[in-house]
Amino acid sequence: MLSLYLRENDLATAKLSFQSRRVAKISHISPKTIDITGNLDPNRAKVERFIKGVFHEAYHADISIHYPYLISVSNEVGEILAAAGFRYAHKEALFLEQYTSTPIEQELSVLYGKSVTRRDIVEIGSLASMGSGASVFLYAALASYLAFKQIQYTVVTGTQDLYRHLKMLGLQPQTVCDAKQTQLQSDNDDWGSYYATCPCVLTGSVARGVESLHRTLGSVYENQMPLRYHTGMLS
Repeated sequence: MLSLYLRENDLATAKLSFQSRRVAKISHISPKTIDITGNLDPNRAKVERFIKGVFHEAYHADISIHYPYLISVSNEVGEILAAAGFRYAHKEALFLEQYTSTPIEQELSVLYGKSVTRRDIVEIGSLASMGSGASVFLYAALASYLAFKQIQYTVVTGTQDLYRHLKMLGLQPQTVCDAKQTQLQSDNDDWGSYYATCPCVLTGSVARGVESLHRTLGSVYENQMPLRYHTGMLS
């Protein structure tokens, strides 16, 4: 059994366990901790540097990190293996809503054939990984954490490689729309060759994601702190 501890404000709030044999089929790395950092967290700068470094190496891009929360997976010596940003749709406009023709809750209501509110949605972005299957732990941690927060859907702007990777893990992403650089209202970042990958806006069910990752990895999420603790991260 491989167990990772999720920390918020440097306090362990949950444990995420995996079946070691199942994980070994996908990844040979051994992560130790999952950290969620807010805008004021002193460790945020380290996570931002990691994300920026991955984007620069992959796309020769120079981007800014604008997500209020970052999630990262690290090994036992504190080296970051994978990271991403996320934001709650009911708290602010989403970056990817620059690509959609209507607000994201309307897009998802049509796609899923039922009423979806902004409270149901979280945007994920700035996905970065060192490779070697590190992103699998990031997906499992984020899906489990958001399910605990009663989030129903995630949306992300992703490349075709990301789409294929999510499909391989059984996460069943659905395409909302294409994402074109010309749709950006403000283009202060240097995206390098990122948009040459033909990214699109993807969405997925959090509950189905948790179920799929449980089948694939044997992942189990255990909350270890009372609900009243999560004052800074409540959705």
